[in-house]
Amino acid sequence: MKFGRLAVPAVVSIGLVLGGCGGSATPSDSPSSQSPTPTTSKVATAKATQTNPEGSKRGGVVEGFPLKLIPKLPDGKISGTVDVVHGKMRQVSMTGITDYSADKVLKFYAAPLKKAGFKQLKTKKVDKSKSTIFSRSGGDELITVTVAPGKNGKQNFTVGGQIKDKSKK
Repeated sequence: MKFGRLAVPAVVSIGLVLGGCGGSATPSDSPSSQSPTPTTSKVATAKATQTNPEGSKRGGVVEGFPLKLIPKLPDGKISGTVDVVHGKMRQVSMTGITDYSADKVLKFYAAPLKKAGFKQLKTKKVDKSKSTIFSRSGGDELITVTVAPGKNGKQNFTVGGQIKDKSKK
């Protein structure tokens, strides 16, 4: 599997953005330093969104997100989306909550991914979570669909990975 050099920093940034770990700028207690200092998380988030004006959106779908490839789950509540361009590649992710079973979520996302030329590689079950990997372009483009138990009988889902920038529609 090929992930590219920027995949790990982008995934970390995705987690920071969707996890609400932006931090806050607070002035120091010392009188000599009265200006706000950004936290490391704010810097990481800023770097991740600099190359793509859309960046991320909490509680909805960011403008320009590839909904034909990764559509909204009909009964799902979107927690957030990320769409960040790194050179010729895009890091995309959608997270949410649903009443659907893990199998139903995996089946729902398999359809548009296969239609777009992705091949389903494997489904793995770890504890109570299920994850399926899809690949296209000789492994340069990867999308993973993961479903894990949430609160009150609901399922948490994440669909995301790396696609070529030309896929943006």
